[in-house]
Amino acid sequence: MLDQHWQIGLLLVIGVLHLLVYLQFRRLSREDSRDTTESSNGRPDDARETVVCPECGAANEPGFRYCRVCATELPKMGENGREKGHPFGMER
Repeated sequence: MLDQHWQIGLLLVIGVLHLLVYLQFRRLSREDSRDTTESSNGRPDDARETVVCPECGAANEPGFRYCRVCATELPKMGENGREKGHPFGMER
């Protein structure tokens, strides 16, 4: 009978640890979902860092060479946010 008590105690400790891990995971996933719903409009948060496609008007990240929606070549942006020229440095 004494041999079974430590096994029951061990099962209780493992169960409590599983419950704590589950609650922590659930709390973190809620925080992540709040972060994604705040910026769920599909555009980057800072408008200065977006490159707008001249063809379809979609917002693209600054390093993109082609539009993520229509695959049109994007204008290269300078530091002041204005068009710098052809994405590959060639004249059109």
